[in-house]
Amino acid sequence: MPGRGTIAIQSTVSASAQQLGNNAVVDGVTLYAPSGNGGTVYLGSSSSVTSANGYPLEKGTSVQFKGANTNQIFYIGTASDKLGTFGS
Repeated sequence: MPGRGTIAIQSTVSASAQQLGNNAVVDGVTLYAPSGNGGTVYLGSSSSVTSANGYPLEKGTSVQFKGANTNQIFYIGTASDKLGTFGS
């Protein structure tokens, strides 16, 4: 069970850009695309993120985020795929 101040989120991806929720980040978070995903998740810093301009997060991979809040992260990809987020 996550402790106080721990961020643990699994978001469902869609073909339209979405924003992660409002969670203050202290030490950073890891964003990961589960290996069961069907495609690539693309990350960006605005609602205009697309597969052409986003950072590609291939299934089974992860990336670190050191920003102040998870709401600075937008994502898009294959409908029904997942984007995991954990950290503090």
